[in-house]
Amino acid sequence: MKETRYFNREVNDFLDSLFSDIDKLKNRDSNSPIKTLTDEVHLFRARVFEDQEEVKQALEHPEKNFGPPPTTLARSGRMNAQGISVFYGATSVNLAIAEVRPPVGSIVVTACFVPLRELKVLDISALDSISFGSGSKFDPQTRKTS
Repeated sequence: MKETRYFNREVNDFLDSLFSDIDKLKNRDSNSPIKTLTDEVHLFRARVFEDQEEVKQALEHPEKNFGPPPTTLARSGRMNAQGISVFYGATSVNLAIAEVRPPVGSIVVTACFVPLRELKVLDISALDSISFGSGSKFDPQTRKTS
């Protein structure tokens, strides 16, 4: 199983420093951007099909067609390099469908997933309402003084 393609320790150290205290941040409602997903949460994935025959074939083996793609077929995405499988899940059926941008007339099938154990996830939308103080960790001047 592939875990990393190229490992850059300097980038890893920077990301560690960038996210080191993220669990201590609170937004204006005193909520953390770190969320815990339990088995009470449902996550959804969607796939687009051109015809009913494709749907029928996909549903014969849903574990192959709705789970992670094999590394040989894993394309690069927003959060992963080519060959590295990542689970992209949506919090609603409508959001899952919107993510796949189905062409008019296509068939969309959604699958529901439930975590087997607690998952810690970063709610990026919660970062909008968090005050980080002055400066940015991406500003070289701020990084020199911190």
